[in-house]
Amino acid sequence: ASDQIDLGAYLGDLCENLSDSLLLSGQVRLDCWLTPCMVSRDRAVAVGLVVNELVTNAAKHAFPSERNGTILVKLKQIEIGCELTIADDGVGLPPPGEIKTSGLGRKLVESFARQSGGILTIGGPPGASHVLVLPH
Repeated sequence: ASDQIDLGAYLGDLCENLSDSLLLSGQVRLDCWLTPCMVSRDRAVAVGLVVNELVTNAAKHAFPSERNGTILVKLKQIEIGCELTIADDGVGLPPPGEIKTSGLGRKLVESFARQSGGILTIGGPPGASHVLVLPH
């Protein structure tokens, strides 16, 4: 269909923009490993919002006081569709009881994930990892 776009290419552009806009210091790198994956444009936009939010959060919170690290965005094809991982090797997510500030961010991520028709799972430690599975 004409509204299918390559999510890998779409996220590649987004990763470049995020690297520039977050002014990631020499200590923190954004690594993107993306394979082609065709999805509808609406879906790509929703996934882009998830990536944007999670990478921004990681850049802000995962590496306090000059801590070194990497934020990884990885897209690969799996049997049922595409699998997107956003992971970092930072300080990890606070325990649920302590999440005060990221309440809104988390709700946003969950609603964008729903919009994308994907299934989001959150893991870690070490660091934090979010996996979004996008069935065909």
